[in-house]
Amino acid sequence: MSFRIRVVACLIASTALASTAQANIRDYYEEPGLNPFKETINQNFGEEIDPFSGQLQLSYTDLVVPGNGGFDIRINRIYNNPQDAFLPYSPYGYGWSMHFGRIAVSESNADKVCNQNLFAVDVLDNPSLELADGSRQLLVLADQHSPELITKQWWSANCNSSNDVIVKSPDGTTYTMDYRANDSEGLKIYATRIEDANGNWMTIDYNTNAFSITYIESISTSDGRSVNYSYANTGSDNMHEYIANIMYFT
Repeated sequence: MSFRIRVVACLIASTALASTAQANIRDYYEEPGLNPFKETINQNFGEEIDPFSGQLQLSYTDLVVPGNGGFDIRINRIYNNPQDAFLPYSPYGYGWSMHFGRIAVSESNADKVCNQNLFAVDVLDNPSLELADGSRQLLVLADQHSPELITKQWWSANCNSSNDVIVKSPDGTTYTMDYRANDSEGLKIYATRIEDANGNWMTIDYNTNAFSITYIESISTSDGRSVNYSYANTGSDNMHEYIANIMYFT
């Protein structure tokens, strides 16, 4: 039995913002996402505020397509607003992001993510792991498992022979991150394949236009589910809406 669901979601982009500065993605007080080791407050659903830094995050789940063993396609839309930072443009709106996990590397270290020994002296320019929920964790060199990189929450990262970044979560889920794209903050390496400990997997296809705007094209899973995106104005610098076509097999 199969059925097709058509979901239409429109996000209206705000007026273009001029940006002449780059956000420091490695600064402790401006780090995007929620830090699990810092207290936050909230007054509305989906809103989290760090009272120390003023960091605001809005988190919404736009779509969940259930799968085998709890391996769901979960499409999250995240808004991060660091203090005194210009909001990056995206096809989902200024300051909004949508992805399935990525590595963020500062522009000066774009070619060093797989040369992990370069991060053995300090962590000022270390890469960060950003998850689909918007949280970001600093990757540091592991003393006992070098050259593996780890986070404080025990996520690990290493590079294979093709310089793909292989990230593993504490529950055994493996993320293959091999789609590289540059934006105003530096290099982002996106997850293109996610596989859980039971062998269920999904693949994510990305594309980047001439204006360095990276967006999701499609998602497919091992059990036949798929999500295909359609965008308006893909060849311009003001992509601001999307249509998602979902095929779900039971």
